[in-house]
Amino acid sequence: ASSCGTQLSCTRRHFMPILAATAATEHFTDIFADWLLSHSEIFEGTEPRLRTMWQWHAAEEAEHRCTAFDVYKALGGNEEWRIRIFHYVTVTFIGDVMLQTMHNLWRDGSLFKFSTWKSGYQLLLSKDGLFRSNIGHWKAYKKADFHPAQQSAVLSEQWLQNNTSAYSLVGRNA
Repeated sequence: ASSCGTQLSCTRRHFMPILAATAATEHFTDIFADWLLSHSEIFEGTEPRLRTMWQWHAAEEAEHRCTAFDVYKALGGNEEWRIRIFHYVTVTFIGDVMLQTMHNLWRDGSLFKFSTWKSGYQLLLSKDGLFRSNIGHWKAYKKADFHPAQQSAVLSEQWLQNNTSAYSLVGRNA
């Protein structure tokens, strides 16, 4: 006899936290992508093809930002657990990004340079920085009536529309 009852309930119980984590991660990537699209200066000096790739990737985040969230809700996902897992994803996501960045800066030889830390502060924690300027979007996810579609997709839609010659659709009859 299974400790879960039925196979479906067992699968669902183990799948729901993963789905909630996916929805939370998609929220992070969506708000960070929107920030990137509104701060094109971040790409100054970047090789043009890499700039296009990153901007395209940021723009396409809005296309699927609702999927995991909608499936979680449709399957009856628990709100308390959605928020708990969002907090866990917050710590894990930011922690992983910071560790990877520190590792890269170490290998690059710039980890202990004052200019690195100064520019990192500006990028992340200044009034218009990646983290500080997105606190409202972070808090919004925790509201009971939140839905990812409430976030604006204007920058994503504009970038995709204005740059159709910079990328090509794959798998569609365009």
